[in-house]
Amino acid sequence: MNSNASQQFPSAGGWQEIKPQIHMPLTTGLAPQPSPGDLRCDVILFVAVTSEEKQLKAVAKGLGLSFEKRLGRHFVYFDLGQVGTFKVLAVRTEMGPFSHDGSAARALLAKAETGATALVSIGMAFGVDRTTQKLGDILVSQSLLTYDNRRVHSGFWSSNTDYSDVTPFLAKETLLNTLRSLAREAEWKEIVKFGPMLTGGAKIHCGRFRDHLVNALSRENERVIGGEMEGVGLLSASNPEAPSWVVVKGICDFADKRRDAEVKIWRGLACENAARFVLTALRDFDPELES
Repeated sequence: MNSNASQQFPSAGGWQEIKPQIHMPLTTGLAPQPSPGDLRCDVILFVAVTSEEKQLKAVAKGLGLSFEKRLGRHFVYFDLGQVGTFKVLAVRTEMGPFSHDGSAARALLAKAETGATALVSIGMAFGVDRTTQKLGDILVSQSLLTYDNRRVHSGFWSSNTDYSDVTPFLAKETLLNTLRSLAREAEWKEIVKFGPMLTGGAKIHCGRFRDHLVNALSRENERVIGGEMEGVGLLSASNPEAPSWVVVKGICDFADKRRDAEVKIWRGLACENAARFVLTALRDFDPELES
């Protein structure tokens, strides 16, 4: 070993001396605290941006629910209280699944701390077909397709993308049934769409790439209805054989060149519609009809 290398690496046993310097805590900016007893809940709602949090709070207040801050071990929750037969909390994440504040990390920590059996990602999504969908329509994921799970091969003239490893992750069926019951009512019937949704870490502002993903991942009689960025994180906290999640989001754009202009106008309505639909479905749930 040369002299430069010996300066870069500690000698035998030296790791014990520098270990305290490289240790990183699991928590976020808040100091760890004992979990309060009232953080136990049935459902956690996840929002990712200011518009989603703002509209969830407004809808909750409009339905006579609370929206009080509760400090957990790792971050702040919003307590909506009792919504029908469910105890409901909400959590704000960063956009997408990445980082210690992203949907993956916060879903894992929140589920472990609260014991929740249902995780619902709400807010805004992109649609895929302007001829059959409208801005403000609500998309409900029957399944999620993780389009980042692809193989890129070099070809003679260009690269080839293989999506054969992408298999649908199915949503929690009891949650879907609750949402389907409300979607049959006249107020919601025309604007709620159920189907597979794209999910991944990329911010898509390209209609050509959107269409590429839709065509590559749609199945016969089961066409992709939209896409978003946070649902992929919820998969980290859910056994695929016993899923605990569902994604419910309003269309605020179509992931094309008009995306930025449309989001500014439609994100409020998209988030409001998704939040109202989910909270109304939870409030009106009748367990006797499910038995």
